Parts: sequence; structure tokens; C-alpha cells
Amino acid sequence: GAELDLSYRPANGVTINGYVSGGSWEFKGESNVSIYNDATGQLVETAEGVNRDGTKLPTAPQFTAGLGVRANILDNGESRLSVDGNINYYDRHFLNDGNSIQIENVGRIKPFSLTDFGLTYDFSFGDNAMTFRANVYNVFDEVRVQGSDRFGFFNTNGMTFNGSIRYKF
Repeated sequence: GAELDLSYRPANGVTINGYVSGGSWEFKGESNVSIYNDATGQLVETAEGVNRDGTKLPTAPQFTAGLGVRANILDNGESRLSVDGNINYYDRHFLNDGNSIQIENVGRIKPFSLTDFGLTYDFSFGDNAMTFRANVYNVFDEVRVQGSDRFGFFNTNGMTFNGSIRYKF
């Protein structure tokens, strides 16, 4: 696989970031497989010499890309207010076939993208610094299938929020 990360400042206080990552992650040849009970951790079954050649790994998308922008709205030397947004795209994510041992490709998850938004306020607090940060993840509340395992499918989170306060001393 390969990954490329880019960052560009077209103007003072504006930064554009992007990335692209891709690969063809697959099993090569034969492998030994151990299957464990998820609830107890006990070994259930082992298999030697399982031909998995060419089977794509179902644990992560094989192509991802993202684009983000951060802009300072206010920067007077003592405080700074900035906003940022990111779009992330996920594709070529293969399904887990639900069998104990994955030996073939059974399909792909539909490609999807998620959008995030953030707001940061930095300011002086006496001789120290304080930062307030707020985020909205999955701004458009898109619920998509993001993976599968032998128990079924699992989805992206809907819209979520978080905030933080950081005090630097």
C-alpha cells in the first residue's frame, strides 16, 4: 500500500490538508488458523494449511481519502478562534463472510463519506494558556455500514458531539 499526506497554506491563517491511502491487502498462499470463543477466550478449532490466497482482508477499507480546511476567524495575538472541517471517504472495504475461516471474497461494503466540523478558541489565562475545543462528528448524521464480522454488520455512529478544555501551565 501507499499513503500520501499533503498540507497547503494558500493564505495566512488558512490551511488545507488532504490525504489518500490505498493498497491491496490480501492473504497470500496458505495459513494456519485458530478460532476462539469470543465469550470465554477458549480455543474452539484450529486448521492448518488453509488456502486463503487472494482473499482480501475484511478488517479495513483498502482505499481512503480525506480533505480538510482550517481557518482562523480571529487572531489578535492574545486569542485565536478557528474553525475546521474534514470530509473522509472510505472505499474497497470487503465483507467478512461470516464463516469461521474466511477463504473467499463475498462482497464489498458500499463506499461512504463522513463530514466532521470543529471549533477551537485559544486565549491567554494569566501567564498560561487555555483552549476550548468543540467537535461535531458525522455532521450530516449519515449512518452507514462500516464493517462486518461473523456476528453481522456494524454501522457508523450517527452525529456525535464532544468538547474539551485544556489548560497549559
